Amino acid sequence: MSKIDDLIHVYRDRIRVETNIRDMEIADMKRILNQDMFIGMEDKYSHLAKQIDEREKRITIMDYFIRELESLKER
Repeated sequence: MSKIDDLIHVYRDRIRVETNIRDMEIADMKRILNQDMFIGMEDKYSHLAKQIDEREKRITIMDYFIRELESLKER
């Protein structure tokens, strides 16, 4: 296996982990929104929204990086 293949494998695993964490954060956000008590919800909600946004950006960057590695591999 080449170094490019190793990198692709590592980044695919990382994307899988980041996606799972993002999905858990989305579930937490939904749980917060469904609670009867809204005290302190805004802080927790905005914090989770920022985390999800940052995680989504990292996933997009890693996905782009994988595509670049795959194009290098094809050459």
